[in-house]
Amino acid sequence: MFKSLYNSINLYLTFFLFIFSLSNLFSQETVYSAQLDTLNKKITLLTNTQIQRVSIDSLDKSEITTTNLPNIQGHEFKLIGDFLVHNSGGFVHRVYNDSIYRIDKSYDHKMQYGSHTFMHQDTIFKFGGYGFFQSRNILTYFSKDINEWEIYPINGSLIPKGIHDFTGIYKNGDYWIIGGEITNEFNPRKSDYNDKIYRFSFPKKEWELLGEVSNDLKLKKNYIPIQDKDLIISNRINIIDIKSNQINFSSLTDFTRKLSDKTLIGIYEDNLYFINNDLLNTHRIDKIQVSDILNLNSLEEETLYNPLAFSLVSKTNILLFISISFFVFFVLNLVLSRRLIFWRSNYYRKFK
Repeated sequence: MFKSLYNSINLYLTFFLFIFSLSNLFSQETVYSAQLDTLNKKITLLTNTQIQRVSIDSLDKSEITTTNLPNIQGHEFKLIGDFLVHNSGGFVHRVYNDSIYRIDKSYDHKMQYGSHTFMHQDTIFKFGGYGFFQSRNILTYFSKDINEWEIYPINGSLIPKGIHDFTGIYKNGDYWIIGGEITNEFNPRKSDYNDKIYRFSFPKKEWELLGEVSNDLKLKKNYIPIQDKDLIISNRINIIDIKSNQINFSSLTDFTRKLSDKTLIGIYEDNLYFINNDLLNTHRIDKIQVSDILNLNSLEEETLYNPLAFSLVSKTNILLFISISFFVFFVLNLVLSRRLIFWRSNYYRKFK
């Protein structure tokens, strides 16, 4: 009897340990951010449990150093240089060797989910975001003097509508926002797609509405710089030259369709690096030559957006055409009516 009871308990313990091992084996580790450092030939991964630094030259080797993140677990951060910036609140941490220090005096206000964070002249900026049924349209920066977030002053009378989950591109003092979601004014629980493209000039501190997207391209938030252009894989492969208002694209292949669901890291020496998650959630880093997914000879070309001046001219021409048509119709109708009256009067006089 005791032997049978012992065997049953041992069986239950073995089964419990097996289930516990599986839960640890398949535990979800989320990659918050990935950064490619071409100068030091390193790839840095920020997960919900650790920071991993991987050598570009030896991806298959275990040259990885880890840093535990006990003080930021449960929060989503973006890695920008040596800083960890909270995606929805005001937390800012700095990474120094294998240590992490919180440097801000802010709090987790949770009002900027889906915002875009970027660096301008060694200063961290953040634009847009969503919280409490409303999208934001403020441009903030992290002040190193007071270690808090401040609103960046702007000039002019134009400012985009509140927006979140958009594509933000920064290049040499200019900042573009494309796509994204705008909170519906009549139903805050719904969002409308943003079909306009804005540019902010840091030298002028002014926003400018460039125009409307000339296609139904649904851009994702992340993009990969490729030389002086940007690579975005969404419902197709896109190479955007935003300064020249040009986009080259091609349809997805079976491989690039799978690649669109991966976390793209960056391009270095004609290699595109991405995270290939496996069943063990090891976040294995793989690479593929850009020339293998981009056939430059088969790319189609079109404008990224219709310039605002063109849109205004088009609308003006339409209104002018309608006005002229109405005027011509009115004049012809008036002339024909008078001729008919004159003909009738002459007819009656003749047979009177």
